[in-house]
Amino acid sequence: MFDLVVKLTDQSTFDLVGDDTLVHKYGLKVYAAGMHRDACNSTRSFTLFKWGHCWVVLCVLVPLRTDPERKYAIPVLLRLYLNQKTNDKVRRKHQKKTDLMLEMLHILSEHASDKKLHFLGDSAYTGARMLGLMPGNVDVTGRLACRGMLLPNPSEMIAKKGLRHVTLKLY
Repeated sequence: MFDLVVKLTDQSTFDLVGDDTLVHKYGLKVYAAGMHRDACNSTRSFTLFKWGHCWVVLCVLVPLRTDPERKYAIPVLLRLYLNQKTNDKVRRKHQKKTDLMLEMLHILSEHASDKKLHFLGDSAYTGARMLGLMPGNVDVTGRLACRGMLLPNPSEMIAKKGLRHVTLKLY
């Protein structure tokens, strides 16, 4: 699929996006199904788990010919994530979602070694550990964790500086 995208577009750099997605499955006899965090229905303070498959997906962004600013994500590689319990049951070594994404990025990087690749991901896939293991021909854009002291809010800043309150009369 990636080769087809390369053939049909005249891009010099290929944008890749990666994330994991939960596909809901029902029934206890579905192979490799397990309880996974449902990112669509979870918040920072509330986590919802659902039964199903968790797929780690690597896509290439393809611009629409009629509107180059609009892009579509075409899946080129994907891996089924198995939780620790399922891996123990089938006697496989457990791999984290980030390990699966790195594996796919290395495969695509080797396949397209003459191409410039740019990976876009969330903080899980662009953290410090991931950045150190990225292939050489892959640039990365992602969200970094904030570091440093929390700044005071504007009211606290005014109180600390001893600034006076001024009322302006306009018009």
